[in-house]
Amino acid sequence: NGGIGHLGSVDEMEFQIEKQVMEVNFWAAVALTKAVLPHMLSRNTGQIWTVSSILGFFGSPKLAAYAASKFAVIGYFESLQYELQNSGVHAGILSPGFINTSVTVKSLGPNGAPIGVNSSAQEKGMLPEVLARKFLKKTARGKLPKHIVIGGYERFSIPFKRFFPNLFSLVYSKLTNVTRKKNA
Repeated sequence: NGGIGHLGSVDEMEFQIEKQVMEVNFWAAVALTKAVLPHMLSRNTGQIWTVSSILGFFGSPKLAAYAASKFAVIGYFESLQYELQNSGVHAGILSPGFINTSVTVKSLGPNGAPIGVNSSAQEKGMLPEVLARKFLKKTARGKLPKHIVIGGYERFSIPFKRFFPNLFSLVYSKLTNVTRKKNA
């Protein structure tokens, strides 16, 4: 998994930064898939796993391009899953929650410079080794899942949003505490 993050509101983010986020998080996964898929199809076997995020299920303030890139990954690979039915090739999606990595530290700010600070959620996140163990356990059980969500409490946000979208929006707005005042 290679990915890139950003932190900044839509109106302050440079377009080139948002484009770079899409390039790394979405288009790189597509390019790699297109490079290996023909070989797997010719052998009627193989697995392609891609990494999205819990933020591939809903937007988040100051993370619009990141969320969009992860939405795109899910949409593309769900489509590929249908195309690969009965081919012997499996395409799977892993959507982790907060993982204790330096991705936030390396995230790009509005001007393109790394923000250099980790989020508390990231610091409290699951260790990468734990994520790997959980992923391997879920993929070792015979029939491969199409989509695996692994995380702490944040993984419950997906069904919460799906079944209670208005309540989710209200709660998430309060939790993220981002408000914008109208211009006078």
